[in-house]
Formats: sequence, structure tokens, C-alpha cells
Amino acid sequence: MIQLERLLDLSHPIDVRGERCTHRWNKESACSLCLDGCPTQALALEEGEIVLDEARCVRCEFCFRVCPTDVFHGSNEAVMLLKSVAALSPRRSLSLACINEGVTDAAIAADAEAVVQLRTCLASLGRAAYAGLAALGVEAIHVRLDQCETCPLGTLRPHIEAVCREAQALVEIDVTVDGEIDPEFEPARAEPDSRPVVRTYQPKVSRRAFLRRPASAAQVPDDLLPPEPTADKTPPVERRFLLHFLEQIPASRRGDGTFLPDIGVTDSCTACGVCATVCPNGALGLEKELTPEQEHFRLNFDPASCTACNLCVELCPPQALAFTGARSLKEAEPVTLLAGDLKRCKRCRAHFAGPGTLCPACDFRRKNPFGSVPRPFAFPV
Repeated sequence: MIQLERLLDLSHPIDVRGERCTHRWNKESACSLCLDGCPTQALALEEGEIVLDEARCVRCEFCFRVCPTDVFHGSNEAVMLLKSVAALSPRRSLSLACINEGVTDAAIAADAEAVVQLRTCLASLGRAAYAGLAALGVEAIHVRLDQCETCPLGTLRPHIEAVCREAQALVEIDVTVDGEIDPEFEPARAEPDSRPVVRTYQPKVSRRAFLRRPASAAQVPDDLLPPEPTADKTPPVERRFLLHFLEQIPASRRGDGTFLPDIGVTDSCTACGVCATVCPNGALGLEKELTPEQEHFRLNFDPASCTACNLCVELCPPQALAFTGARSLKEAEPVTLLAGDLKRCKRCRAHFAGPGTLCPACDFRRKNPFGSVPRPFAFPV
């Protein structure tokens, strides 16, 4: 029986940080990932602001995983999962179940050494969670989705399956959905009555399993979770966790999946700095060297911090930016997209790059003397 009420009983507050939403910066933003995917229509866009309907929200945490700018914050189910699994031994093969799945011996994959039941939907797990499990030594995961067909949150199943596929492209881990663990994988077989069932919302294992664990298994590794960021602009939690976990995994177990956006810039860039100003993750930065000897600029890009929220592309006054593809983890080092000389505007003395003697703002005013409105953020910053 589907227990949607239990999700509400176990609810936790969600903090909506509207100042990070792309719609706050650009009223014409095309981003609608959270709106389109929310299974209970608990999110709405009202006058350019994301609004959460507490009565409709069931804390599935789907929005946590898909938002490119980290608007939604709260208790992280992925962290609870990893802490629960870190206390298990053995843990090479697991069954993952949502709160509505059965966790009897008959329902657990034959070769699973333990089953972990989440307090909510499996959509609460992003690629970072599976990478974290791999970093803990998990080699095979059986993801239980057989209740999706009758679940009110069943529309999230395609998302869950997509995340599983993406995770396998990034790390060597066997993730199966509604099927047995790969028969070629042969862990030390546990007796049916000794396999622990761990609930992330109520950590508990059998007495026998508890006594069998070595003392070290009960300790959560100090480096399991990444340190808290100190910069004002940082990538979303999902991205920071994913990069941290991938670093913990031996290179031999990492895949070549491309998940980092790549961006290009044309020479129409005026070095106005709008892209760096609006980027919520700090992926773009404009450096200016202003000395008596030279006036120079560099536009830098950090692929590891970019989540393709598209704000920079949408708000670039000369429309000089465009996403050009994707990078792998091996190509995650920051790069300089464009460098060049700066000049001073003949009228306002602001620095800019490009042809002519007037900066884009003054040139626009000269061409539109009767109060026309330029594109958003068209003035140098």
C-alpha cells in the first residue's frame, strides 16, 4: 500500500532561497526544471518568484537534485543514506528502496548484503549519492522501483532511471533497476536472516549484524563529506558532493562520462562583466589588469562550477556566449576563454573591449537618444 501520508509525517522544512533562482535575475529565464518535474505541483512561478505550496509538497527532494542554482535547501537524504551505509559491513552489494517498498527477505535482491530504505522517494538521490556509495566500496546496487506504477510520485521514475544511467557513466558501479544483481558478481553470501535492513530515517540493524561489524565500520570516515564552502558563490550541493566523491574513487573505477558544461565566447565580448556578476556558482570570472603600462582583461571559466543555468548566455549584452558541448572530469581545470586589451570610453571613461571609441552603454545612448531601454545589464560593471 502506498503510504504518501508517511512522507508528510516525516516531513522536514525546505528553505527556498529565491535570490539564487534564475528568474530573480532574468524575468524571461527559460529554466523550468523544478516546475516541470514536481510530482505534486507544489511549485509555482508567481511574478518572477518561485513559490512553494507547503500543503502540496511531500519532500521528495526532486527539486534539490535538478535545480542548477541551489535554490532549495533542507535535510539531505543522500547524506543520511551515506552515513547509514558507512556503518554497514559488508556493504559491497545493496538494495535501495523508497519508503513505500517492502523490505522483507523475499523482496531483497538475492545477492544483496543489506537493504537500505529511504524516508522518501528515490528521486531524492542524485548522481552524487551513487558516486558516494562507490567511494564507500559499494560495487553493486539494486534499485527497487516496482511500486512506481501505483505511487502518486510515480512520474519521477524516468528521472530516477536516468540518474542511475548517468551514475554508471561516471563511476564503475553496477546499478540495476527492478532486477537481480549481476549474476557474475559473487559477494560473500549472507544468510537471509542476517542481512541488515537499515532505514535512513531510523538507523537500526539486527543485533547479530551489529555484533558482526568491526569497530571501524561504525565510524563515518572523516572525509566522507566535503567541507562547507567559504566563498559567497559556490556550486550547488549536488555538484560539490559529486566532485568530492569522484576524487575519493580510484581513477581505475572512474568512467569517462561527460557531465561538465563547456562554453565558448566570441570576439564580440566587451568585457562588461555581466556574465561574471550574474553567475550564481562563480563559474565565470573577469580579471582586469589596469596599470600605467597596460590595460588588459581575461575572462576565466571553471567547468567544475558550471551547471549550465544559462543566465550568462541569456543576459550577455552582445550575446557573445554559447554552450558548446560537455567536458569530462579530466577536463575540469579552469581555463581562460578570452583575453585582450581594454580601452577607455571617450565619453564616460569606463573600460571596455571592442571597436570604436565609445563603450557599449554610451554608444547605445548615442544611437537611441530618446530613452530606449537596452538589454538587461547592458551597462559596464
